[in-house]
Amino acid sequence: MANRMNYIPFATFRRDPRGALSGRLRRVAHALLVARIAAWILMLPQTVHSGDAPAPNAPLAPRLDIATAQDTESLLASLFRTQNTVGWYTAADDGAVLLTRPFLATMAFDAYSTTRNTAALAQSANSVARYYGYLFSSADRDGDRLIETSAAVQGRDVQIEDAAFNAIAAVDARNLARINLELRRTMPALYWYDGARSIERALVAGTFDPGDNFCFARDPVSGKPIRRFTAGAGLAAQFSLAVGSNFAAPMRTQVVTWCSQAVVNVAPADRAGNAIDFMTAVAVLSDGEHAAVVDGLRRTMPLPSVAATPAERYALARSRVDFPLYEDDVAFALLLNVGRNASFTDAERFRFERAIPLVRELALASRAPVVPIDEADGAIRTVYTLISSLRERLRTTSFFPPEEKKAFPGPDPVIAAQRLLEDATLLVHRAENRAFQMRYAAAGVRMDANFVNDRVVALDQVKVHWELLASNTTTSWKHIAAGVFGEQLVSLDGGPFTVTGTKPVRFATRHLARGSAGRLRLMTLTAVLESASGVQSRVHFDRSVYLSPPVMASARFPQGRTMSASTVPVQLVLKRYAESSAPAKYFWFSPAGLRLTEGNSGVIRFGPADTTVVTLHIEVPSPCRPGVFPFTLKFYAGDRDAGTIASSLFKPYQWTFVGPFPDGGLDKAHPPEQGVSLLQSYPGPNGAARWRSVPESACDPRGGISLRSLASDRGVQYLYTIVACAYETSLKARLSSNAPATLFVNGRRTLTVGAARDSAVTDIRLAPDKNHILIKVIGDGEARVSFTMGNDDNIAADEFDNNLAELAGGYRELTAREMAMGSAPSESRRLVTLRFQDPEATSVAVVGSFNGWSPASNPMRKQGEVWELTLSLAPGRYSYRFLVDDKKQVLDPASKAIEPDGYGGKNSVLVVNK
Repeated sequence: MANRMNYIPFATFRRDPRGALSGRLRRVAHALLVARIAAWILMLPQTVHSGDAPAPNAPLAPRLDIATAQDTESLLASLFRTQNTVGWYTAADDGAVLLTRPFLATMAFDAYSTTRNTAALAQSANSVARYYGYLFSSADRDGDRLIETSAAVQGRDVQIEDAAFNAIAAVDARNLARINLELRRTMPALYWYDGARSIERALVAGTFDPGDNFCFARDPVSGKPIRRFTAGAGLAAQFSLAVGSNFAAPMRTQVVTWCSQAVVNVAPADRAGNAIDFMTAVAVLSDGEHAAVVDGLRRTMPLPSVAATPAERYALARSRVDFPLYEDDVAFALLLNVGRNASFTDAERFRFERAIPLVRELALASRAPVVPIDEADGAIRTVYTLISSLRERLRTTSFFPPEEKKAFPGPDPVIAAQRLLEDATLLVHRAENRAFQMRYAAAGVRMDANFVNDRVVALDQVKVHWELLASNTTTSWKHIAAGVFGEQLVSLDGGPFTVTGTKPVRFATRHLARGSAGRLRLMTLTAVLESASGVQSRVHFDRSVYLSPPVMASARFPQGRTMSASTVPVQLVLKRYAESSAPAKYFWFSPAGLRLTEGNSGVIRFGPADTTVVTLHIEVPSPCRPGVFPFTLKFYAGDRDAGTIASSLFKPYQWTFVGPFPDGGLDKAHPPEQGVSLLQSYPGPNGAARWRSVPESACDPRGGISLRSLASDRGVQYLYTIVACAYETSLKARLSSNAPATLFVNGRRTLTVGAARDSAVTDIRLAPDKNHILIKVIGDGEARVSFTMGNDDNIAADEFDNNLAELAGGYRELTAREMAMGSAPSESRRLVTLRFQDPEATSVAVVGSFNGWSPASNPMRKQGEVWELTLSLAPGRYSYRFLVDDKKQVLDPASKAIEPDGYGGKNSVLVVNK
């Protein structure tokens, strides 16, 4: 049976034969049409030309009190004034919290709902658009639509795709689209709606973890999920067009758990951040199923007061109103505007402009509208016809005129409009569900559909259980068909069917689980029912299924991913999910030319167990350039795709550092610019300034250098290294910094960045033999610089060398002197025993600042029911945690000393006395 309703066509939309710009005046055939046009003109604000279309948003009710709304607008205005030329905000104090929880457009729209300050709303739209434009161009290095932000992970400063930040950004981009609709800017609204849609789907695809049913960032070094539950990441449960209700529910359960642990999840000094997190939790749990939790949160949070900062006051006030942070009605508003863009007749336009508001109410309102069921069915048919007509026109015509394409900030508005129609179709499904409820409410008819197992192997069969019942009276059905929307439906044999409360109709269907392995796929389950009187109805259920690969492959690096030896071992852990016993085949690819000792392809066979572990060895060439070395391991189980491991090895640049010198600006030269001698000292404001080696812990795997452990005072700081080439070559060099900085190559100034978060790229020519790289930075320990050369995807591993021990005169003496001055005598070390009790754990390791946060370095041994480990440590202060079963990190219950880990969590603290 075809997957569609046999509706009698209500309207067949066609192109106006006279054209949209006919030279003749059109005759208005209906008095209501005249009244409608007049009402539009009368309702337009003075800032909008009377020829523009009216705002298609639903009526806007105030969401904040006037004082809070005005303070919110003032806060945003002060933040916007800090925006630099590239779009980044350099906020401090109260505005800084919005750079980690970017509810920028959301706050602007909420304030506008009360103040109706169009000028402030327009300023917000322009500034926030520039900010997100900067983030997507500079902070999305892999182009997957997820923004990378700085974070401290296991004592390292890294760039991660934080699930909470990106979920908030998706919500905010949706509200930025709504702001543009309010300002009558249809094309920017379409662009930001599509941007929000892309973030939502990328977030679910890239960060969802099936073990915990939640979204986590991944450690860029280990590739493992950073299992930290936050209210912001829980916003993914609100992405109803990307996550089915069966997975959204456990996501919300994790947020409930987070709320129950609120005392340990808050940072007392960050009151504004805490308030925004609680506001986010209220938004996630405002689904009607967690009313008690929401009420408890609202009682726990303080009331807004004048003593609170504007950001804190906004969040506390916003948490107490029942308007969602995230709404799907933007899609209906855009659909209305896109429909107005097409060349429909006045009568056709009049029909769909009446139908869309009713369908929106059917789909999204908490209660069914009081309208005749035939009117509801007619509106649904009209909107479906509109979507079908627009989809056809987008395929066959130049839909958007040149001036509208120019107003679209992205490359192609047609693709964005096509995706909008996909979302609109899913939303109209909800209107059909509401119409079905209205039609059969008296009989108490209900239908439900659920997967028997919502985790299956990709391309296996997924089984669906269906149930139809009538609790109030007996109903009869001529025909029932069910299946997956967009596929052929399966007709149920044995009709007609009689349904009562005690005699429901139950049946099952099976469907191919299509999609990429390792992803959460949204499937719409659809049933078509024909009543005894011949009335057909459709019911839809949005459910997600997690598609496991036939063999799940993961990689572990027991010695880390830094290339510090001749080989880097990688342990492949393969777990079999499919019933087939076919061996797994792997294929290795490295754009840098790295090879496996065991061969670049091979076969891994399973024994009687479903899990096997194999160790391969990645060969490191000599010489080997610094940088990132991406590689791919592709797996097949028989002829089926078993997934891919895409990871990277790292070799940081070797740097030396000297500073500070007096701050005279980037143009004032200091002795290192005249030539570098690593054993030379220079007069400085704090005495003699000497060169020293930069520790690996200060270097980011992707070229970043933190001056936190190097620069004690503000001033001019220098970083110096050498790269050697076998032949003359030209490479792209990129310099970025949060402080003013200049790059010198072989004594010549090459790049300068002068603003915070600024970056610059240029081609540099490297001579044969040695090339001297000098970076000049003006700042203190908070300064962070990033320098890279070449493209890691197409540059060979031996393109150039950076071994300072071989290339830089005096480097060996420098490091020897540092070792002599910094080593602790062996007799000063102390033995420390750590104990942890968890009789059900299968493995426990200690990870901390004393072992580089490596799980393989310090496994604990089980003594009875207690796990123990004795360490030999030099006097000092150490951060640590226990890693249980390679998954869960917990604090030491025996340690009373804890400290923030820089990422919203906490570490235990161990102090070793002299």
